[in-house]
Amino acid sequence: MIRPQTYNTIATKIDEAQKQVIDTLGNLFSMRRNLYNNEVSVTDSEKGQLLITIDETYNLILNENYIPSKSLLDVVHKLQLHVSTHYGNVNSFLSDNNILVGSSFADLSASVGYQINPENIE
Repeated sequence: MIRPQTYNTIATKIDEAQKQVIDTLGNLFSMRRNLYNNEVSVTDSEKGQLLITIDETYNLILNENYIPSKSLLDVVHKLQLHVSTHYGNVNSFLSDNNILVGSSFADLSASVGYQINPENIE
């Protein structure tokens, strides 16, 4: 049986990674918007190339990191399956061990069939 501390560490790291991706996408979007609206003396060609690069980076991060990979979903699924097999209910495991998971982890968990109750989410 996985120890509560180990479970919490895994859930926290996954949650933090997902939040980092969201923050990065938000920053790229803001950078693009600011550059597009800015009247800085950059040639249209240079500005256009920079906008294209920002868009390509945004799309790469979106497709490879924001949209959860099958392997990430498999990890979350197997983690929750392990808990439910050896402990019973994932929410009971969380409550009984005073574990609060982040909202990004809770979303991933729900997407693989393990809904986490609001009282177990930070």
